[in-house]
Amino acid sequence: MEKNEYTSGVTAAALDEIRLGLSRMRKLLELLGDPQDQLKIVHVAGTNGKGTVIAFLKSVLCQDPKRKVGVFTTPAVFTPYEVLSVNAKNITARRMRALTEEVNAVCEKHFPKEDAPSPFERLTAKAFLYFAREKVDIVLLETGLGGDLDATNAYETQSQLCAVLTSVGMDHMDFLGDTTAQIAAHKAGIFREGRPVILGKNIPADAMDVVRKTAGEKHCPVIESEAYLGKTAKIKLAMAGRAAAENAACAYACLQELKKAGFAIDEAQIRRGLAETALPGRFEILPVKGRRDHVVILDGAHNLPAAKSFAESIKSDWKDYKKIIVCGMLKDKDYPAVLRQIAGTAPDVVYFGATRGKRGLAAVTLAEEFEKLEAVKTCRIRRFGSVKQAFSEAISEAGTMQGKVLVAALGSFTFLEPLRKTAIEGMKS
Repeated sequence: MEKNEYTSGVTAAALDEIRLGLSRMRKLLELLGDPQDQLKIVHVAGTNGKGTVIAFLKSVLCQDPKRKVGVFTTPAVFTPYEVLSVNAKNITARRMRALTEEVNAVCEKHFPKEDAPSPFERLTAKAFLYFAREKVDIVLLETGLGGDLDATNAYETQSQLCAVLTSVGMDHMDFLGDTTAQIAAHKAGIFREGRPVILGKNIPADAMDVVRKTAGEKHCPVIESEAYLGKTAKIKLAMAGRAAAENAACAYACLQELKKAGFAIDEAQIRRGLAETALPGRFEILPVKGRRDHVVILDGAHNLPAAKSFAESIKSDWKDYKKIIVCGMLKDKDYPAVLRQIAGTAPDVVYFGATRGKRGLAAVTLAEEFEKLEAVKTCRIRRFGSVKQAFSEAISEAGTMQGKVLVAALGSFTFLEPLRKTAIEGMKS
């Protein structure tokens, strides 16, 4: 992925520099003229599914060409400019550079170096500025980490249309807590007085208690998206995997609240928008040229709930296939839990690749942990210096195999861009 000084904060690596708290962000926004006060926001939090729900919402809302839809979602996976878009068009490099220079100048003038806004805080400020100047009708806003103390939460109640909590699971425990109840408390911090709250299906009981208590204290109407699963089940979605239907139901519920708020959205637009939604790297299925019985799946699943959904989809829909799994992970993730889910898919071969950077994890560490599992005694294991190398070797081995063959890669969004490029180039050759 192209990166430069003007795209700081867009990737998962920005987590290394995360600093929760709203004081810096509020001061920065005030110095920029409080652009967030000009916006109407759908705020989306959750352990998994945030980006997918936003993609569904964007697809439906953009069915009306007269409506301006702003989207802020992180981390960037394929291009640094995908984090900011209006009507499905990414911000230009020139516009990103101008906004970066403007925000950085304010930071350098008004903040001491030791307490300057983080890259993600600056990126969020750029998002609010961009959308305000574009005069968008609605902003689909994804939290960066948690909710209550996340930079995206620095706006007043009047700016929020509704909040969506897609799911709650164990991830980022070093920041958010050791239980799903503690994690839920942070995520429910995006709820605003009297504003509707849409809840996804995958929220454990202890987390649900916290969420409902917070919603009750703030007099928020609560809508459970599970009630809309019957509606979305009748729509043939372009997106695959078990989680897609659940996230579509979440989006459907949100759209009903937006209709109540005055947005003109009809059922035909909803059905068409949900059906057409595609999001690369989220259980994305890619064909293999010349081999109808071979398939590649790319998924950013990097925690237990996402890996469980991945595994359930593989076991249900690809059970008759020989399976080659490619995996790389970051060391601050619960990789033993993810590996147990991989083992449950009964893979024939697992290719482990090392990840780089401060949060990188060696392939040998993953392999040694995987080898402890009783379920994988007959599974071949290979180790590589990078996930890209592991994926390329997996594709090569699959090419020598007869019958139905699945190559599925998971573990992080950080390496999906080169893997997808490799898979697509293979489709062209």
